[in-house]
Amino acid sequence: MKETKKLQEQKAEVIPFKITKDLSILEVLQAYPEVRSIFIRHGMGCLECMGAMAETIETGARMHGIDLEELLADLNKAIQKG
Repeated sequence: MKETKKLQEQKAEVIPFKITKDLSILEVLQAYPEVRSIFIRHGMGCLECMGAMAETIETGARMHGIDLEELLADLNKAIQKG
């Protein structure tokens, strides 16, 4: 139980408990690796490319023609379950 709380506190230091368009894809994947499948489902399968490592969620969504609000909603829904 203490380990779970400690992990949550560490995540809070790295990234807020709400994923926003201005966060980098890399930040989100490091803090919440479980959301990788959501990025892939939305058409962002090249998560290891150099561009993805530096770009924000907003930029990545725009470049892939993805609905940003829908992506953010799915990402935030996933981290709330965790």
